[in-house]
Amino acid sequence: MVTALSVPPSKRKTIFAQGLATLELIARQLDQQAVEQAHRERMQLAVAERLRSVERDLSSHLAARATISSEIERFERERRNLGFAPGSNLDDLTRRRLEISQALETAREDMRILETIRLSAGLERAIHAQSEAKARLSRAQERLGRSR
Repeated sequence: MVTALSVPPSKRKTIFAQGLATLELIARQLDQQAVEQAHRERMQLAVAERLRSVERDLSSHLAARATISSEIERFERERRNLGFAPGSNLDDLTRRRLEISQALETAREDMRILETIRLSAGLERAIHAQSEAKARLSRAQERLGRSR
């Protein structure tokens, strides 16, 4: 076994200098590895934060998609209930709206006619009542004239 005392002093300085240089090299390598490790850790933290952000966005988009899908299903159900085929387009809807508008206008005209008939019937009753009232008045005046 070699001990420090068995090595000549001139060689001890060389061995010490070589050991010191080796330790400095190892220290620089450790520093470089520490810098690289710190960089990797910062990158991992940044990636983890970005992942959380993307997951939040995805959750938000999935909720919006579910809402939109639900609205589309409600629209399709309502369209079927109104008698439209699943493949109907805007022209079909426009045509149907025009038909409904025309039917509504016809119904309004019919309601005005019915109102006119109701008013006419009321007017006829009033005229008939007036005629009867005049006849009674005339008979009453005749009786009054005879009794004098």
